[in-house]
Amino acid sequence: MIVPMVAYRPDCYRIGYGGGYYDSTIKAIREIECKDIHTIGVAFEAQKADFPIEGHDMQLDYIVTENTVLDSMRTKYPLDKDFLGSYGIEGALTYIQL
Repeated sequence: MIVPMVAYRPDCYRIGYGGGYYDSTIKAIREIECKDIHTIGVAFEAQKADFPIEGHDMQLDYIVTENTVLDSMRTKYPLDKDFLGSYGIEGALTYIQL
């Protein structure tokens, strides 16, 4: 599931657009243990921010930026500057073996 965001933290939490729809959907998916569904945020490095986590916030599995792929297990996959330009998000997801 591709998840939009206004800002993100390096530990894969995000700020959305204020409706809570993605957080509630992610929570429901995880409650029924759908292991085949990964949550992936797409952002620019400039969207990285420091903000408090609230009780309803759901951690994403991955965040892909123009420079790196972050995962919620605290692993950082640095990408070559031209990697996403050449291969796009699909290439990045293949790179992290989803």
